[in-house]
Amino acid sequence: MAINKSILLIGLFCLALFVMSSEAADVVLLGPCDQFPDCNAACIAKGFQNGTCTKIGGGILGCYCATS
Repeated sequence: MAINKSILLIGLFCLALFVMSSEAADVVLLGPCDQFPDCNAACIAKGFQNGTCTKIGGGILGCYCATS
C-alpha cells in the first residue's frame, strides 16, 4: 500500500514539473542555424516575435524563436 502511494506521489510530482516547465518556456528551438541563415526572418515567417542564434552545446548554434 505504501508503494502505491509513493508511486502516485512521484507521478503527481512529475506532472507538476511538466506543467511548470511548459508554461515557463518562452523560446522554441527551430533548428540548427546552418539550416536557417536568417534565423530572425525564419522565426517571424513562422509567426514568432523574433529569433536569434544561440549556442546549444558542442559548438552548435541553434535558432531560437521567442513566443512572447
